[in-house]
Amino acid sequence: MPAEKEQTVVERVKNADYFFRSLVLVAALSIGAILMLCCYGTYKIYLNHTITTAEEDAVQVSEALLKHEEVNITKGDKEKGFTVTISPEELPHVDQRLRQFLRPFGIVKIKIYNEKRTIVYSTDSAIIGKHDKNNVRLVRALLGFVDSKLEKSEDVLDMAEEKVIEVDVVETYVPIIADDGRVIGAFEIYMDVSRYTSDVRNVVVSTFAILLVVLLSVFGCSFFVIRRMTERLREAEAELERIAVTDPLTGIANRRQIIHRATEEFARQMRRKQQRTAVPSLGIIMADVDHFKQINDTYGHSAGDDVLKEIASRIGSVLRQYDAVGRYGGEEFLVVLSETELEETWHIAERIRRRVADDPVVVDNQAIRVSASLGIATVLAGEADYRPALERADKGLYLAKTAGRNRVMCAGDEQCRGERFRPKLEAVKG
Repeated sequence: MPAEKEQTVVERVKNADYFFRSLVLVAALSIGAILMLCCYGTYKIYLNHTITTAEEDAVQVSEALLKHEEVNITKGDKEKGFTVTISPEELPHVDQRLRQFLRPFGIVKIKIYNEKRTIVYSTDSAIIGKHDKNNVRLVRALLGFVDSKLEKSEDVLDMAEEKVIEVDVVETYVPIIADDGRVIGAFEIYMDVSRYTSDVRNVVVSTFAILLVVLLSVFGCSFFVIRRMTERLREAEAELERIAVTDPLTGIANRRQIIHRATEEFARQMRRKQQRTAVPSLGIIMADVDHFKQINDTYGHSAGDDVLKEIASRIGSVLRQYDAVGRYGGEEFLVVLSETELEETWHIAERIRRRVADDPVVVDNQAIRVSASLGIATVLAGEADYRPALERADKGLYLAKTAGRNRVMCAGDEQCRGERFRPKLEAVKG
């Protein structure tokens, strides 16, 4: 798979976890919005139905009441006109009859207004005779419209003159229309709907619970499927990332990844230099399998592949945990050594050389003798990049090849010519 394509695929699946978290957040907000809107809608529908029903009942009660007490609460004739009025002498009798008449209908309070907005009767005798001039709903009733509204009353005396605390009432204004068609007053009827509003709340709670169960079930199943898909995407991401940085034959880092590791390690050491926490040192080893073409020609390419895999494993067994090895190309390997001076680089390279050469590689019951040539270098003080050291290590590898193979060589570094280091190099050449 081309590197660009690998990177594109990795980027597509890299945000799988972010996508899942975003989906969970959106789903939670959606569930909340659905529950809120549905419950609010259910509440409004049932509440409006309750108010409409109470209004219809209030109109019917008003018509029955007017028919039953018309002669006692209206005076006049068609020629002079009618008016709503109750004489003081008749008021106690009218009050008794109205209470008895209205008691079965769940009405807790009633007012009767004349066309001048004066209260001519109320179950609350203290307000009889008062003028209600700023009541907009009363004005609508005197214009011939029925007006209803749900109110919460903290306490009120019912028709039996018993105090009822915290009741829901529908206040309905019903116009009083005389025989000549003129509006001569209005009823204000307080109908107790506490039982119905309690039922509305129970319906809303039940609706909420049912919807919550349904939505959690539906979204839960969806989350399960999406979670499985996300896990598969994550696995695919991990596999693609592994493929993108791993040599498929040996299982170690590929060329691009080992070069990236060298770049990162050099940048890290330069930061440490700037922070004055350490002197930057980076060791480079270039290793090449000796006479690898001969191995392929003699034992076959499959055996050659097994040899490369075994050598990669042997190199890795020699390195420290924080070092890195990668297949640089063909039968070449690149080793990056963190915080390593030239002398220690030589020691590690020599251990690699001996680890490769001391024991033959057994392939299909055949013992194949293998050796490797190695070039070493370190980043010099003042160098702004690791690539010059890489080039010097490559030259050292060339020197090792031309000097007879199966050895470690150093080229170009000032340290390579030092008295302290020369004995080790000469010993290796011998």
